[in-house]
Order: sequence, then C-alpha cells, then structure tokens
Amino acid sequence: MDSPDRILAERFSLQVCADEATNDHWGVLGCRHGRVLVVNRTRCELVVFDPISGDRGIVPFPPDFDNHAYNTNGALIGDQQLRSSAFQLVLVGFSANGGVGVTAASVYSSETGEWGQLIAAARPCAVGHLPCTLIGKRLYWWLTERDHGILEFSLETKSLAVITKPSIENIHSCRSRIISGEDGGVGLVVFLYPSLQMWDPKVSDRGVATWVLRKTVDMRGKLALPCNLEAGKSTILGYTEDADAIIISVHTFPWVQNGDVYVFLVQLDLMQCKKLHGSFMENLYHPYANFYVGPTALKLLGRLDSEWDTAVP
Repeated sequence: MDSPDRILAERFSLQVCADEATNDHWGVLGCRHGRVLVVNRTRCELVVFDPISGDRGIVPFPPDFDNHAYNTNGALIGDQQLRSSAFQLVLVGFSANGGVGVTAASVYSSETGEWGQLIAAARPCAVGHLPCTLIGKRLYWWLTERDHGILEFSLETKSLAVITKPSIENIHSCRSRIISGEDGGVGLVVFLYPSLQMWDPKVSDRGVATWVLRKTVDMRGKLALPCNLEAGKSTILGYTEDADAIIISVHTFPWVQNGDVYVFLVQLDLMQCKKLHGSFMENLYHPYANFYVGPTALKLLGRLDSEWDTAVP
C-alpha cells in the first residue's frame, strides 16, 4: 500500500543475527491473520512472527518430522478478527511414522503448547514449496509435479485428501495458484500472458468430479503495458486470501538478461489491476496485512461486539 498505510520494511526483520542463525536454511511459509510463519529447516523449528509488535515465538517440529525438514510445508491459522492471540499451526510433509514413510500432518495449539496426533494421508505424496491457501475450514497445498494434485487438510475432521488437478497445458506451479472457487470451495487461477484463466471443480450427476473453466480474461486490456510489448515469461508471484488477489509479473524479451519486468496486483473478482513499483526478485511474495483500531473504535467495538462480525480500521 501507499504511505502512510504501508508497513515499514524494518518491521519485518527477524533479528536472527544475535541467535547465530544467519547461516541456517530459512524459508517463509506464509502470512495470515497478522502473523508471518517462518521455517528454520536447519534447526527443525517454526517461527511465529508478529511484525507489528516484534513478538517472536519458536515451535519445534514434532519428533516424527525431524529427519524430513526439507520435505515439509505448513500453515498458521489465527483469529481472523485479530481479537485473540491464540493460533494453530499445521505441519504437513513426509514423516517416518514407526519407521514407515508416510505423508502426514500434525496440528499444534498455542493454548496447549502441544502437537496433536499424526494424521496420515491415504497414499504417499510430496508437498510442494508454494504457500497454502485457506478456504473456509480447509487448507490446500500444491503437490510436486510428479504427484499431479492438491493436498487438502480439513480443520474440522482432521483428515487429509488428495484432489487431482486439471489437465491444463502450462499449469506449472509458477503460473498457477490455488484460490477460492466460485461456490466458496477450491479453485485455480492460471496465468500465461496474455491469458488469465480461472477454474472450478464440478461434480456431475453421476458423482464424477471434473474441472470446469469459469472464465478467461485477456489481460492486454487490463494491464498498463507498452503497446509494442513483446512478452516473455509470465509468473504468479503470490496470492492474498483476504483480498482474493494475485501478484503477477510479466517479463519482456530478453527476460534472462536485459528485459524489463512489470509487476501488478490483480483483484480477481472485479479484475482491477494496480501496478507495483520497485525492484522485484524472481521469487515468491507473501502479501501481509494488519490493522490498527483507535481508542474511539475500541469503545464502540466493546459496546457492539455481539453485533459486529468484522472490525473496520
């Protein structure tokens, strides 16, 4: 966002130098409900970080995942209204359960400070590196290319399931994201400039699930790009659940050496596009949002708490 609503970059420093952990293998797993979830694969730890307050909590992996830190992914679920500090962590990946390799998940509760029992998938599969998407009470991760699917974890039933992804050309992970579907379930967006497509699963009268194209948008009329642009590589860099928006990049030829890169935030419902200025790396981006409620609003929230479903900053 623009100033003064933009959060300062200094807020996102984990200050790990004092911990002598600068050479560890770090990764960001995602941002949700005002916190950032970071993994230290060298030490088999998850770091729950609040950039606004600077609070940082460390949660060690459950023992079953210790020897497979590089094959895991995870998610953080907190209070959507940011009124409670309690949170849950879900860790998924390859686990050695009783000496047998399985794809499994485990749930951590900040209220108990403990990991739950191991939840195994019906068949082994490898979880990809992209951040998960929370849709309702379910989490979704891309599996690796060879497993050709999506891993679903239900927060209500504490169960894992594998969904077959559609047979779409060029559905490589760098060009696609799991998004909220038209009916509130799971959906997909695929971007290969100039085409942006959205897909939803549909169940036939015979109970057979297939993926159906929801719509195709020609992005040449949406993005503020030069008229004579010769587009090279196009990528989806990130997705934000709250705004239902993706971050996309379009490279001009020759994109490997001297080509320009254009980055946009695209709101999928209204197809509104905003050009993002700055220097962008060829990497994943994790949109982060938080809000501040002033004293007057806090008093109002206190009186009308039972009537309000959302807090407006």
